Amino acid sequence: MIWQLPDEVKLDEEFCELMESYRANYVGFFLDRFDKKHTPGYKGGYFNINSVTGRPHDHHRCYSWSDGRALAELAICHMGDLADREVLARYVEHLYTVLQERYELNGYLPHVVDERTNLATDHPANVSIEPGASSYSHVFVMNGMFQYGLIFGRAEALSLAERLLDDLTHALDSDRFLENGAPRPKGHRAQGPFMIALGAFADILETLETLHGRTSPEFERQILGSEPGRRRGG
Repeated sequence: MIWQLPDEVKLDEEFCELMESYRANYVGFFLDRFDKKHTPGYKGGYFNINSVTGRPHDHHRCYSWSDGRALAELAICHMGDLADREVLARYVEHLYTVLQERYELNGYLPHVVDERTNLATDHPANVSIEPGASSYSHVFVMNGMFQYGLIFGRAEALSLAERLLDDLTHALDSDRFLENGAPRPKGHRAQGPFMIALGAFADILETLETLHGRTSPEFERQILGSEPGRRRGG
């Protein structure tokens, strides 16, 4: 298993088996389609597949939040013992490349993009997001960029992740988090954005712990952004 529980924590064995089975099937399902369908110029994450029929939807759109989620999940899976490691690495690299390009082309991460052009569609949720604002798509892609950057050692991905984190922090603090294409009224805060953001932070911390160990200087440096024993700004 990739995730290691503390010795004093006991978890139902059947649940663990189900979790590992899900991860194995999840990776296998999409890697199989990635290998068969991958063609140059395709900008989607191959997640516009009908999970019931196993066939692609007839539309040509994909979603930044699901591509970001896929980048995070599959980068994490790459730390495990997988037979398809090389195919998985190609898939992860593809997801990173199209998301990086998507951000540069649009100036933000649209919720819905055309899988062939990587440009925002006319979907009403595609409201241009200025610096200092954020959205669910940004949260998922931020997590994906952190996971990819940490696991594969890519400074460019970490740079974008930190930029998205700064925007997310400001947006949550100033009511500039966009839901369904519009910010909430001033002072009306919902738990949804905070809950999703905390989930992303937990994933990032868990990856850092797996890579470096909770008590290592590298773990503290990455978390605090400073030398061990000194908090950021303190």
